[in-house]
Amino acid sequence: MIRYLEPEEKQLCRPLWEEAFPEDTREFLDNYFERKMKENRVLAALDGESGGVLSMIHLNPYELVAGEQRFKADYLVACATARRVRGQGYNRELVNRLLVDLYREGAPVTFLAPAIPERYRKAGFEYVSLPPEVRLRRETPVTVRPLPRGDTELYADVALWMNRWLGERFQVYAHRDAAYVENLVMELASDDGVLEQLFLGDERIGLRAFWGRTKREQRLLYCADGSLTGEYPCSGPGIMARVVNAQAFLSGFGVNGDCPCQEMEVPLVIRDPQIKENNGLFCWRLNANGSTLRRPGASGGVGPDGAGLLVSSEALALAPGQLAAWLWGYRTLEELEPDSGIPYWCGFVRTLKGVFLDEVV
Repeated sequence: MIRYLEPEEKQLCRPLWEEAFPEDTREFLDNYFERKMKENRVLAALDGESGGVLSMIHLNPYELVAGEQRFKADYLVACATARRVRGQGYNRELVNRLLVDLYREGAPVTFLAPAIPERYRKAGFEYVSLPPEVRLRRETPVTVRPLPRGDTELYADVALWMNRWLGERFQVYAHRDAAYVENLVMELASDDGVLEQLFLGDERIGLRAFWGRTKREQRLLYCADGSLTGEYPCSGPGIMARVVNAQAFLSGFGVNGDCPCQEMEVPLVIRDPQIKENNGLFCWRLNANGSTLRRPGASGGVGPDGAGLLVSSEALALAPGQLAAWLWGYRTLEELEPDSGIPYWCGFVRTLKGVFLDEVV
């Protein structure tokens, strides 16, 4: 039986987590089950006889900033199947079910850190973010101040600093607030880590964190660009994403300043066997304010044709993850589809530049 667990049932997931992810410490799991499980959802396949969890996916909610858009998106974590039933298709069934559910909820996108990337490419996901390889220059004369626990006012100030730092460099990232920083501090502490503030005189110029009881890793480093060098990899995961509700996702994208017309209507093919409402040919109409998507021959969302409309019959065909990777500016169409002709109108689509997703749970 596949269903979402009730709050009081979520502890049933712990034995499977401990089996699937033995590297996670008891303290890390205690923190996760105490904090994250209060706000997330868990889709699980349950044993009809024992009621135990055979397979699971946790949907952890985040608020994403994507250009001018801001929306809720679920980070899929703890995608695991009990060893005794692996290879029986439980993970595939869960992924297909949750994608349909998220589409109906109007979710623009979802994302995950894959253990087996090819498995999730088959479900429409594509890489959109990789961890940075940076460390602090040795000659940078910083003062290090660990962030104390329980200081909500300081957490809010640090969150503002993080959002400002991210916003100056990226157009797609998870929005930070005091609760986000508090969760990060507790997450780090659960694996013998600490979030450090880096000061140059009285000015905060960065944040840094190391964690790991047995293997010490740099979890994050956000710092003024002149203080960094690209030699020390962070331990954050590579992130894959996929478009879920195509209309909701595409509504934030329009024509750029190179477009010779105020609007354009072009054919877009989305290859999405998991979500039939997304799959197939669409008419994509874009202007400076955004875009609409409709099936050929369907009415609605389109004004009268005129001199200010560019119309093309050249279709672009992409999988849902490729659509996210292109429009978020992580990959060019030539990189995503090297053997396909790229329609000329693609150069008139306003894309975003810079994706930074380093969440762990």
